[in-house]
Amino acid sequence: MPDEATPPSPDIRPIQALVEDLPVPTAVLEGPAHRIAYLNPAFARVVGRDAADLLGLPAAEAFPRQAVRGRVPLLDLVRAEGQPVLRRAQALRLRPDEPRFWDLEASPMRNGGSAIAGILLQCRDVTAQQQALRQGEAARATLDALFAHVPEGLAIGDGRQARLSRVSAHGLAMVGRGAAEVLGQGAELHPGTWRVCRADGSTPAPEELPLARAAARGELVQNAFWHLRTANGAMVPILCNAGPIRDSAGRITGGIVAWRDMSEVRRAEAALRASEARFRSLAEAMPHGVWQTDASGRMEYLNARWRDYGGTAAVAGWGAMLHPDDAGRFDEDWAAVRAAGAELDVDVRLKRALDGAWRWFRVKGAPVADAAGALRHWVGTCTDIEDRRQAEDALREALAAQQMLAREADHRIKNSLQLVAALLRLQSGRAADPLTRAELEAATARVRAVAEAHRALQNSADLRSVQLHDMLRDLAAAAAALHPGADIRIIAPEGLSLDAERAIPLALVLSELVTNALKHAYPEGQGGPVYLMAEASAGRLLAVVADDGRGAADGSNATGSLGETVVRSLARQIGATVLRSANGRHGLRVALDLPLDPSGATAEPSPGS
Repeated sequence: MPDEATPPSPDIRPIQALVEDLPVPTAVLEGPAHRIAYLNPAFARVVGRDAADLLGLPAAEAFPRQAVRGRVPLLDLVRAEGQPVLRRAQALRLRPDEPRFWDLEASPMRNGGSAIAGILLQCRDVTAQQQALRQGEAARATLDALFAHVPEGLAIGDGRQARLSRVSAHGLAMVGRGAAEVLGQGAELHPGTWRVCRADGSTPAPEELPLARAAARGELVQNAFWHLRTANGAMVPILCNAGPIRDSAGRITGGIVAWRDMSEVRRAEAALRASEARFRSLAEAMPHGVWQTDASGRMEYLNARWRDYGGTAAVAGWGAMLHPDDAGRFDEDWAAVRAAGAELDVDVRLKRALDGAWRWFRVKGAPVADAAGALRHWVGTCTDIEDRRQAEDALREALAAQQMLAREADHRIKNSLQLVAALLRLQSGRAADPLTRAELEAATARVRAVAEAHRALQNSADLRSVQLHDMLRDLAAAAAALHPGADIRIIAPEGLSLDAERAIPLALVLSELVTNALKHAYPEGQGGPVYLMAEASAGRLLAVVADDGRGAADGSNATGSLGETVVRSLARQIGATVLRSANGRHGLRVALDLPLDPSGATAEPSPGS
């Protein structure tokens, strides 16, 4: 429909000469519908389409992802207020890949007088800046959390003088000092601040401390043992690691040092040694196979239960026990977790020494580190899950069979309904009475609507929900088959779904409304668009049929008609509210408002029922 009361189109030649070769995506839009009058090559590249395909299209149609109820709010705002509008860092999906961030600047264009002839839109890609900003914010937040909560001493020194700029809360607590006392101190004051001594607890450190060495000379200091006098006067062993901080050009800009209290670690080592005997006693009593390997994966210990199951093959290692079909996968997983120091959790088949039978086991393992943090060995369990696997296989087979039967049932229902629709269509073509023919055609449309809903259900992934975009597309195709030349436009997001119990009645309601619009919205012999739309907001679904025609024509909203009875009855069944309103100046808009969650659907009378 052409834009009414629009001023002359803007002269785009000066703009074209200016921006044709610019890398900034630029567009000129004209009229209240913001039809595309010009796109420079940069804009066409951004949307991944030929500019010729977009020229003349309303912005809402060319870029439906940016439209709200068929309008583009940013462009409407510029046209209404007559002032430039700048929107920064807007997340837009201008093509079907990941969203990018754009600065959008829309300015009114005037030809001579004061009337707005068009809008100049320029888009600047700021994705990289936004990502860098978010990464920087995340890094700062991580650093703040680290220095506030890590249970170790941490300090950062700036420049070659290693002037302290940050010290962790734990590090300050160890020496009983506040941040104001130490921040800004250079390397020459560090020994007095931290009171680091040799192992005898009294001889001060004779050389530069690790932080100074890292910042001044770029040294990497690893696992340096010292003693630190704490706030209460106690001497604790500490393990220090320090390294330089460099900028992007590789220049040293400071250093960072971390130290940890090793007294707890040493006590933990003693406790670990004392617990090994308890571990062996517990392992022998467990109803699982228990194993332990060294850091390289060589078997060190098996409890009696696992030795009985695997025999000499278990003692030799995993290779002799593994089923050939599982060996490659297990070897890859076992090598990966050993390299990463991660936990092992894998299901494999293992051979029983007694009779050579294969049984499924869940093999779990975890790394154990020594006091210095180095990997010491691996411990784990083997749990027999053969019975569970057999039950799961049986359940999967039953579910697969059930799903196949359900799909076959939907397929047969759809085919049967299409056959019924074809017979009704044939009968309507032979009916001499116009009223009888109209009733048969209406019945054909209803049967086809249910058939198309079953087609969408048959194609769904879970057989419990229907993709509304697919269902609306099939409904439009079915209506077009009954009304050749019909202009039915679908507006619905991908991925929006509804449970099958309500999707099929909804399909029948929408079919009634579309058929009604095709018959009554426009004068006989004239056509126009009929919009079939769906959108979700705040947990609710809004399904809409609208037209640009003459509104509620005679008979189109008759409360006694069968079609209206079908609409009211089915809307009540699915807990939907029917809302009728004008669509623009002349058209009619009928919307069904219902909850997306089936548990929120309650049967309520629709308006006019």
